Amino acid sequence: FLGSITGRKVADTFGARTNVYVLGLGLSGVGKEQARKVNKELAIRCGGEKMIGSERIGSHAGIVTAIHEQPACLLQIDEMGRLLETMKAPRKSPHLFDCVTVFMQLYSSSSTIWKADAYADSKKVKTIDQPHLCLYGTATPDSFWHSLSTENISEGLIGRLLVFAGRGYTVELQEPDPFEPPEHLVESLRYWRAFQPGGNLGGEHPTPAIVQHSPDARARYLLHVRGINERRRGENNLRAAVWSRSGEKVAKLA
Repeated sequence: FLGSITGRKVADTFGARTNVYVLGLGLSGVGKEQARKVNKELAIRCGGEKMIGSERIGSHAGIVTAIHEQPACLLQIDEMGRLLETMKAPRKSPHLFDCVTVFMQLYSSSSTIWKADAYADSKKVKTIDQPHLCLYGTATPDSFWHSLSTENISEGLIGRLLVFAGRGYTVELQEPDPFEPPEHLVESLRYWRAFQPGGNLGGEHPTPAIVQHSPDARARYLLHVRGINERRRGENNLRAAVWSRSGEKVAKLA
């Protein structure tokens, strides 16, 4: 959610943006829905409800339409394992097969323009300036890992994901409490909603504010990237594909 609300507004000196793809893995009934509810409530309270995109994907064209209408957008998708499994079947679900490609391209195009599918009628071709798609997906561990294919890894989808595994059923049952977000948090989100670098044209062609690294952080980041580049030289292509974007994800999180 934070990655979405700062979308197209900040970048670091390497050009990294805050668009992230996060996947939460948890067993059925552990509370995966709660995070989506909190994000929705925060979006409503800070006036950013339009930033919350659809919760189901009907086709890759639907993803394009969503990001075209709202360039900084958060998609919150449940049952990601089932969706990925369906995306592997071009004959059964041709309308979903290209979703992975769109996800990967949007992820890498956050600092430039991105053009969607070509049509005979050029007026139908959607062009998006600095698309900023954030994804929060959830799934059960088995459904997600079983849905993965070699192509997902070698083509780079897994390298773009931040995957967090839950702790199962070990958490103690808690008494439900009405959710009231702290006012200082809501005020901070309102600030980011109003923050518009680049002047009046910031919404059309954003000029994000550049966030500088401290000297220690820059040195640590470069050390990490060089270490990853050195490591993948001696690994097979699948392992290297997983690590290749590690530095980029570090920059986005920072």
